[in-house]
Amino acid sequence: MGVSSKKYIEKTRPKKPHFPHKITWSPLSVLVIGNGFDLDMGMHTSYKDFAYSKLWPFNSLVRGNGLGHYLNTRKNGENWFDLEMELANYAQSVPPEMLLDEESMQHDRDDFDALVDGLKSYLQSEQENFQKNAHDCKVKEILTTFSQKKNYFIHSFNYTDIKKISNILNIRIETSRIEYVHGTLEDGDTILGAGDNTQIPDEYDWIYKTYNKNYSSNNLADSLANADEICIFGHSLGENDFDYFKPFFQRISQNMDLSYHDPMTDKRLKLTIYTRDEKSGIEIKRQLRKLTDNHLQGIYANCDFEIKYTKP
Repeated sequence: MGVSSKKYIEKTRPKKPHFPHKITWSPLSVLVIGNGFDLDMGMHTSYKDFAYSKLWPFNSLVRGNGLGHYLNTRKNGENWFDLEMELANYAQSVPPEMLLDEESMQHDRDDFDALVDGLKSYLQSEQENFQKNAHDCKVKEILTTFSQKKNYFIHSFNYTDIKKISNILNIRIETSRIEYVHGTLEDGDTILGAGDNTQIPDEYDWIYKTYNKNYSSNNLADSLANADEICIFGHSLGENDFDYFKPFFQRISQNMDLSYHDPMTDKRLKLTIYTRDEKSGIEIKRQLRKLTDNHLQGIYANCDFEIKYTKP
């Protein structure tokens, strides 16, 4: 053929894509965290905790209808209260005649604003008081491991401050390697709402996260596509966040466009999901089946995949 096999491999080897988080090429490790990350440290930051706190804005609600009333009815009797999904469910259930009632819709918008303000205040108080349980947690082990890697990036779906958390745990995390997908308490740009995969009437499109004035582009898709190792800690992979994860999980389950594969070593992506216990592990698998169009087996086949429990 006139071309040695070595030269042929070098010529045809895919170039590593440009990735802004890398200064020099080294394996990229990505940590994606959700609310279970805060819960593991003893914070009471679930939506259920907020809904039964003194800072829940609808504790003394007088009106017998509208968004605040609906959320009060939905928080009762549920083991898990998905506030963002309930916002979408409410908007979808608004009767047509109410969509023409500007006063009613303004009441709902006021309820939503009060909800966001109440959540900020509640989470701020939890963040300030979490130190007492912070050192006895799986989070400390995970953050320590990532801080020692040459090339890592952290994507947080939480509003709490990872830098403050890492400082309390005596772990050095570079601020430039942290990205907050839905804003932070510190910057006041907290984003609460529904994902684009839900169908909401135009009159209530302010419930969409992407319609929030603080919503901006993020690098999560690039990180997932280029990672050699991915750790997902405490994220439920719920339907409200499918927009972020579905393309990635469909691709790896079908063994398509595996740009993170090293063609010389055929090293597979290492994917680890940390969740609380076996029960929540089953829930994760149910979500993964939805994300992969019922092809969870493909993730096991194409990745070094494992689900681990923080409270076995």
